[in-house]
Amino acid sequence: MRSRASSGSSCVARAPPSPSSSSSLSLLLVDFLDSITSSCLTSQHCPQPFAVQLIPGGLFAIGIPFFVKESPRWLISRGRRDEAIKNLCYLRKLEYNDPYMVQEVNDIDLQVENDRTAVGSGFFAPIRHLFSRGYLFRRMLCTASLFMWQNGTGINAINY
Repeated sequence: MRSRASSGSSCVARAPPSPSSSSSLSLLLVDFLDSITSSCLTSQHCPQPFAVQLIPGGLFAIGIPFFVKESPRWLISRGRRDEAIKNLCYLRKLEYNDPYMVQEVNDIDLQVENDRTAVGSGFFAPIRHLFSRGYLFRRMLCTASLFMWQNGTGINAINY
């Protein structure tokens, strides 16, 4: 087998690619969290990593009522049609009398009515429907067992 040196090609050492700003930021965050958690084994600072993880979740929970609109389909299923049309207009950036909006609201009405007649209304109606149909229950059981066995393998320890 011929080596690169004997073949006449020159090997040029290349510098590693420079990290992007997002990877630099993530490395800085990892270093910061590591410095916080390094004292966990010797002192009373163990709640700090948990508190750091609560900051994004807390900001998200506080911001939900101000920035996230309720689903038009859910609002129509609860009988709040005017509010659903208002939210749908906001999401689609269209007027309420636009033909596309009229068609979409009619489609949602038909789907909600179809769900009511096929499954029933109320909180426990879908659960009753699931357990009364054998093929749906078998699908749910297969999916739930896949999740259970996946967690049993310890794959989450590898992913995180």
